[in-house]
Amino acid sequence: MTTSAAWRLPLSVLLVLSLVGSMLVMTAGPSRASEPAPEASLNVPASVLIGDSFSFTATFDNVAATSTGYGPYLDVFLPVQGADGDPGADPIEPPDGISFTGSATYLGADVTAIELELACDGTDVHPFTGLEVSCPAGTGPGDVLLVLELPFGSFTPTQPPATVDLEVELSDRADLGVPLPITAQAGFRYGADPLDNPDADPPIVQDEPVVAEVAPTLASLSKSYLGPEDETATGPNFPRTWLVELTVAEGQTLTDVALTDLLPDNVAFLDAEVTVGTGSITTEPPDDTPQTAGVVEATFPEVTGTGGVSAAFEIEFYIPEFD
Repeated sequence: MTTSAAWRLPLSVLLVLSLVGSMLVMTAGPSRASEPAPEASLNVPASVLIGDSFSFTATFDNVAATSTGYGPYLDVFLPVQGADGDPGADPIEPPDGISFTGSATYLGADVTAIELELACDGTDVHPFTGLEVSCPAGTGPGDVLLVLELPFGSFTPTQPPATVDLEVELSDRADLGVPLPITAQAGFRYGADPLDNPDADPPIVQDEPVVAEVAPTLASLSKSYLGPEDETATGPNFPRTWLVELTVAEGQTLTDVALTDLLPDNVAFLDAEVTVGTGSITTEPPDDTPQTAGVVEATFPEVTGTGGVSAAFEIEFYIPEFD
C-alpha cells in the first residue's frame, strides 16, 4: 500500500523561496528604466520673414542613468507643404512651408542627412530602423522626414549633448501668421548593444517627439544703441544715437508706413533723420531747446523688402545731468 505524505516547510524556508522567486521574475529581462533614453530638443526662431532662409538647431542627448545606446540619430519632420500645399489636389496646390536647403552640420562638419518624402499612409519606412514611420501631428503627405546620422558609434549618458545646425527656407508663399510645426525625435538604430540584431535588441526611439513652431511674418522692427558702450556720460557734450530699423520680407510692399518711437523720460532729444528709404521725420519734440521725453515719428509712403533693412531713422539724444 502506498502512502502519501504532506511536506511541511518551516515559515523561514517559505519566505526564502518566495524572495528567490520574486528576484527571478524581476531579472528575467531589462526594465525600461535601464535602457538608453534618446532625447531630442529644438531651438527654433519664433518668427521668420516670409521667403527668408533661416537656421535652427536640433540637439541629441542620452538621458538614461547609466546605459549606453548605439547608432544615434535624429529625425526632423519639416512642414514642406505648409498651410495650403496639397500634392493630392487637382490641380496640385504648391507647397508653402519650410524646406531643407541641404546644410546640416555638427561642430562645422557635415552630417549625413537623408530626405524622405512622406505619404503618411502606413507605407513610409524609416531608412535606419526599418520601422514604419509614424507621422506626428501637423505632418502630412508631401512633408519631409529628415534623418540625421550622428557621427558617433555610441552615445553614453555622460557625453555632452550633440547639437546639429540646420539651414532651411521659408516659402515666399507662406501664410502670414499661420504657425508651422517643426518636430524632432531621437533614436538608437541598434538599440542597447552594437549588434544589428533587431529581433533580440530592437531600435530604441524617443517616446514623445518635441515640437516647435515658426510663425511667418511680414516685417520686423528693431532699435539699437550706436554708442561706444552700454553707458554714457551725462550732458550735451556727449550726444548719443539710437537706430530704428524696419525689415520687410523680400518682395513684399507696405504702404503708408509710420514708425513711432516713444522716448524714455530720462533723455533729452536733439535731432532725428531718415537714413534708409524715402521718408521724413513728421513728429518730434521741439528743437529750440532739448526736451525730456517725447515722441519721434518717421513716415514712409511705401516700403519694399529687398533682402536687407527696408527703412530706418536715427535719433540723436543725450542724458541730462539731472534726469
